[in-house]
Amino acid sequence: VHLHNADAGKELKLCFSSNSKYAGDMRTAYIGDPLSIWLFFLHESGIQTTIALFMAFMSLFCIMISLVLKWVYKKMLPLSYLAWTILFCALWVLSEIDIRQLLIPNISVFTNLTYWCLMIIPIPLILYMNEIQEYRYKRIYTVPLAYASLILGGGTILQLLDISQFVQQLTYVHVGLAITIVCVIGTITVDLFKKKVYDYFPVAIGAYGLLVTAVLEMALYYIDIGLTLGTVLLVGLMFLLIMAIIKTGQDLLRSEQRKQQAIAARASQAKFLANMSHEIRTPINA
Repeated sequence: VHLHNADAGKELKLCFSSNSKYAGDMRTAYIGDPLSIWLFFLHESGIQTTIALFMAFMSLFCIMISLVLKWVYKKMLPLSYLAWTILFCALWVLSEIDIRQLLIPNISVFTNLTYWCLMIIPIPLILYMNEIQEYRYKRIYTVPLAYASLILGGGTILQLLDISQFVQQLTYVHVGLAITIVCVIGTITVDLFKKKVYDYFPVAIGAYGLLVTAVLEMALYYIDIGLTLGTVLLVGLMFLLIMAIIKTGQDLLRSEQRKQQAIAARASQAKFLANMSHEIRTPINA
């Protein structure tokens, strides 16, 4: 609210005219010139904003790299699914940080992005793990995938029809995230006992790190809703992304080695056939 000199001494009254659950949620009011308020919010949420923006940039970079590699290798890399997961997590954090009210005029609409991101996050994460594990647990992943899709579609419809608002559905969204994490960690643990986890060992380490940060994030949310703003979870996702990049690099290196071996084998075969042809033709000509 921009105040002017003519407003000095007047009463400032805030009126809530909505029956929404959000109405009446009045947080701290800050008074000062625009620059001071900007600096205050940057000081208060600068770390979260920086981490979220960095993760958004990294995810977009990985998506672009995946598209280039798809053009080169004619195959979509699983890394792209994880990149989308992290992008939605970064957008979720950015939509929760208080500095958003200086950037977006209509906070009510922008707040919906928070819930949409939380609803979407499990879907690309499941697709990523399904690819990494070579579809061994496709049936198991059907459960969290179907649940997340139902929450995303059904929850949006309920919000639009004003039957149930996103904030009232948050517990169900968290259940979906929890089911996804349990399925991911459970399948990785099974692969560990079957000694198949070594095919994607860096990703497995990253997933266990993500589990720790996800549990901590949800615990801190119920203790104090404004305490972490997803920063803890983003740290876990950053660790998982680094591990996934290492795994992708290893896969590309092995693929290139196989390609070079195939080229060498074809060259050797061609040389062998040429020599044999010469050896056969020589006595025949004689």
